[in-house]
Amino acid sequence: MRHLPGPEALHRLSADTDAATAAPPARPTLSVLVRAGDLRGLALPLLVGQHEQDPIAGPQALIDQTLDGALSDRHRLGLYAGPIGTATVVLRGGQSDSEPLRGAVVTGLGPYDGTLGSLGLTEAVRTGALRLLLQVRDQLGPGPRAFTLGTLLLGSNSAANLGLETVVEALVLGVLQASQRFAEVAGSAIRIARLELVELRPDLAQAAAEQLDRLAPRLQRLAEHGGLTLDWQGTLLRSRGHRVRAASGSTVHGGSNAAGTAGSYWPRLLVRTRADGALDYLHLGARARAEAVGQPLQPGLLDALLRPADIAGAPGWDAELGRTLFHLLVPPDFRETVRQLSRAVLVVDAHSAAVPWELLLAEDPAIGPAEPLALRMPLVRQLASSSFRRQVRRSPGQAALVIGNPSTLTRSGQGSGDPLEPLPEAAEEATQIHRLLQDCGQASTLLVGEEALAGRVLRQLHARPLHLLHVSAHGRLPDGPGGRCGVMLSDDLMLTAIEIGAMDPVPELVFLNCCHLGRLDDGRTTPPQRAASLAQTLIDIGVRCVLVAGWAVSDAGAAQFGTTFYRELLQHGRPFGEAVFRARQSARERALAGDLSWGAFQAYGDPAWTAVRPARPSAPVSIRSAPAAGRPRR
Repeated sequence: MRHLPGPEALHRLSADTDAATAAPPARPTLSVLVRAGDLRGLALPLLVGQHEQDPIAGPQALIDQTLDGALSDRHRLGLYAGPIGTATVVLRGGQSDSEPLRGAVVTGLGPYDGTLGSLGLTEAVRTGALRLLLQVRDQLGPGPRAFTLGTLLLGSNSAANLGLETVVEALVLGVLQASQRFAEVAGSAIRIARLELVELRPDLAQAAAEQLDRLAPRLQRLAEHGGLTLDWQGTLLRSRGHRVRAASGSTVHGGSNAAGTAGSYWPRLLVRTRADGALDYLHLGARARAEAVGQPLQPGLLDALLRPADIAGAPGWDAELGRTLFHLLVPPDFRETVRQLSRAVLVVDAHSAAVPWELLLAEDPAIGPAEPLALRMPLVRQLASSSFRRQVRRSPGQAALVIGNPSTLTRSGQGSGDPLEPLPEAAEEATQIHRLLQDCGQASTLLVGEEALAGRVLRQLHARPLHLLHVSAHGRLPDGPGGRCGVMLSDDLMLTAIEIGAMDPVPELVFLNCCHLGRLDDGRTTPPQRAASLAQTLIDIGVRCVLVAGWAVSDAGAAQFGTTFYRELLQHGRPFGEAVFRARQSARERALAGDLSWGAFQAYGDPAWTAVRPARPSAPVSIRSAPAAGRPRR
């Protein structure tokens, strides 16, 4: 076991300019230790992990507060880490001994699908450490400097469930590789002299310290091969805020619960389909992890249960169906985990996206009747297979385009294809949302009815950078295999994901309040699958949040949902996931019997995304209900 230098010695390491030339220069030393304590008492740069599509939560949210929202600014601008090989660095201080260097190093851990391994984690740490070294040189100058880097136990509570041995080794090895590479390329005297592995729980911290003591001899040989020296401390260093006893489970996602807070965290519920058709469940909470495997279902059983009850594609849902789906799909030993959720991000694949999870009834017989999941808690979907456009330009302003009941006439004045009923409530909804956006400081453009011809719609998409895009209209199924799915326009044209993807920049929020975008096409996909396919296409091209209907919705239900959603998002400044939840509740409260519009809207994307708060207060927008009878469906 080696003894670590104290803080005074660390400062001397950077200032030591001994002119002796007889002896060869000493190798730079990296000292490593494990600290049990709360990161809130630490004044140093802290390395944290970030999975793709993750909001800022847990330790990152705490650090973000100390940095006056600098991380949130970068997250909103689309300049945030996510994929492996990306990192975001924000630093403060370091100009003098009285003002220590502190800040955040956010390194990308890739998708939340269990593919993170030891090599990927090492590369993530290496990337974060290199970005940190470069930022220190650019921000504080190239002079000699040695400093301490803190890090959480990254990857220990991800879907990959990396063991402590793997995590500790990857953290140290990544910093060693970064130090060696930076010295080779930059030739700078700036270096990481001390690495502290920070963990709130003393039992987990003690286990990490024991792993470090066991791995250190081999890591030391690797360090020497790269021209460095490794010192380590196998005993645990305790500081303010460590916990004597922790809740069951392990750690905060993407790292440990070193912050002692998870108030802004959205638990992940991953549902993956096995080859035999059974569903694998993985719950990643703030301090707990749970896994379960469901039983394979009979072929066709789910399709029979979800067979549309009417031509509009809405399932014949009632409490009995919701309870049946919950019992058939969720394993008995996993049901209590679902019942205890207060909000969640549901990560689905192409097959599990077919399930209307929002309608499941997680009823506890000991408590009594319960609401469907969509009405009981905020619930946002994400797609495990999404491949994002890595370089996405974000709109610099607050411009919005609202389209309602666009014309579907051809140049001859005839309807395109089968005659489509006009949607007067769609036009009214679009007008109300346009006014609400304007009241909230958004520069909104409204296109309604005959003003919304295909040519004008397409021109307005590219007239200026758009922050929000809202469409209330008829949707259309693909014409066949490989056919297009989109919003019906005039001249036999459609607005599809292709046209939205051609926008530069792409909007951050797209709300397609249309019917049939989730309808069956060839009998082999379900409405939710079709909605998932469209949502995935939009998210892949860079849209942050997508709202799309899984089946046809009533005009009144769509208007109620849409206006409530924007009021919560813009007037009250609520995050995307919370705004969707309140809109579902409002639509359900005003729904007529049998109207499932509240359950049709599926939310995909970042649950914590927020729009800019209104520049000035505004009065609530009244919502006019559609007539009870004869309401068209979209």
